[in-house]
Amino acid sequence: MKKFAQHYHANHLGNCAQSVGAAWANAHKKDINEVTQRFAACGGGRAEGGLCGAVYAAIAIHPEQKDKILENFKAVTGGFVNCKDVRSLKMISCNECVGTAAEIVERIEG
Repeated sequence: MKKFAQHYHANHLGNCAQSVGAAWANAHKKDINEVTQRFAACGGGRAEGGLCGAVYAAIAIHPEQKDKILENFKAVTGGFVNCKDVRSLKMISCNECVGTAAEIVERIEG
């Protein structure tokens, strides 16, 4: 899922949230367009609460694992989950956030 999500994002096929959603949809043979439409307004810091769109999508896919997703994401981003914070620190790129979130979803699904 990580490679698919990062490729989707790098080729400007969708925003951060859409890229994670598309990777999940692809892995589960779901309609990618339907899933990406759900996350269309969640990129660029517009996800609920200012969350990074990638982590927002991961939580939306597995809401029962929210705490675990946030914990794992923070471990990679230096403790941050808001798009504005992650982007301003420039410790990790948006594409890396997408890959990280997709990888977390994949690990959860084991």
